[in-house]
Amino acid sequence: MKVGLGLLAAGVLQAVLATEMADARARAQPVEMSAAPSISQQVAQPLQSPMPIAQRDIALLLERAQRPATPAASRRSSAAGPRLDLGPGGSATDAAWLLGLIYAHGAGTPQDLSAAQLWFERAAAGGNRLAQAGLAWCALEGCQGNVNVAGARARINTLKASHNARALYLEWLAMSKLLPLNTAAATAANRAPDADRDLAALASRELLLQAARLGDMHATLELGLEAVATERPDVARNYFQRAASDGSQAGQHNLRLLDKQLALARTSGDSWADMDASTLFAAAQRSHRGEGQVANYTEAIRLYRLAEAKGSVKAREMLTLIFSRTTTTGQVDIAWIQRLAQLNLGNGSGLTNAVGIQLFHRERTPLIDYLPALWKARINPIS
Repeated sequence: MKVGLGLLAAGVLQAVLATEMADARARAQPVEMSAAPSISQQVAQPLQSPMPIAQRDIALLLERAQRPATPAASRRSSAAGPRLDLGPGGSATDAAWLLGLIYAHGAGTPQDLSAAQLWFERAAAGGNRLAQAGLAWCALEGCQGNVNVAGARARINTLKASHNARALYLEWLAMSKLLPLNTAAATAANRAPDADRDLAALASRELLLQAARLGDMHATLELGLEAVATERPDVARNYFQRAASDGSQAGQHNLRLLDKQLALARTSGDSWADMDASTLFAAAQRSHRGEGQVANYTEAIRLYRLAEAKGSVKAREMLTLIFSRTTTTGQVDIAWIQRLAQLNLGNGSGLTNAVGIQLFHRERTPLIDYLPALWKARINPIS
C-alpha cells in the first residue's frame, strides 16, 4: 500500500508541477523590448486615437520614462498630461519603477514579467532604491528565465540599507526556495537531513518574525497562514487583522473567511461518531472543497482521520497527499491543501476545476503594496 500511495502522491505532484511549469514557461516567453525599452507602435500616438484610460496612462508613462533624466525633463514630465501619481518630481526613474509594478501585476494591461524586470532594471540604474526589491522578487520568480536565488540575495543585501523589513521578508522567501535543496544535499552527504532542515526552518521563521516585528505586511500575512495551518485561529485572526490594517486585500479576505469558518465551527455539532466511513469521507470532502459551506481545512483533516480510522482507503490516500508537502516549519501547506481540494479520488485521481471554493490567500506579489491605489483598482480583486 505504501508503494501505491507513493505513486499516487508522485502522480498528483507531477500533474500540479506540470501545470506550474507551463505557466512559468508562458510567463518567460521573450518580449520584443531592448535593454532600454522604447514606446511600442501601439502607443506611439496615445492622445490622437481613442483608447481605454489605463492604456492611455501607460502610454504616457512610457513616454515619460524615456525622457532624459535631467531636472528640466522631470519638471516637464510632471506638468504634462494627467496626474499619474509618480511621487515627488515625477521623474523618468519614477515612471520606470511604476511601469515595472504595472507589468508585474497586470494592472490595466496583461501581466508581463519579462517587461517588469526590464523596467525595474531601468529604475535601479536611475537610483530608485525600492527597485532592488523588484529585482530580488524577479530573481526568485524567474521573470526572464530560471530562478536565481544568489542573484536575489545580492539585491536583498543592497535593499537592507533602506528597506530592512522588506529585505528580511524577501530573504525568508529566498530561504524557502533553498530549503528543499539543502535537505537533498544533506541526504546525499549522509548527514542528518532532518536536523539540517529543522535548523534551517528555525532560521527561516526567525527572519519572518523579524520582518513582521518591523511592520512588513507580507510577513504578517504569512504568519497568519501558518497559524491557520497549525489550528490556532485566534492567533491567525490577530495576524490577518494587522495585515488588513496595513492595507492588505488578502488580509481582509482571509479575516472574513476565518470568521465564517469560526462561526461555522460554533454552530456545527459533533455527531460523526456513529457515521460510516463513506459518510465521513463525503463530509470531509465537503469541508475541504467548501461545498454548500465555507471551506474548513482543519475540520476536513479531522473528518478524513475519522474516516480513515473506520477503514476509508480514500481518506488515507488524501491524508497522505496532504502531508506529502509541508511548509518550511513542517506544518500543513495551505496552498497545497487548497490545490488538493480539486482532486477527485473517486474518478481516476484526476484534477478537476473546483468552482466556488473560498481560499485563504497571500498577496499576488511582495511588491503590491508599492503599487498606487489608482493601479490597484485596475487589478481583479481577491475573492
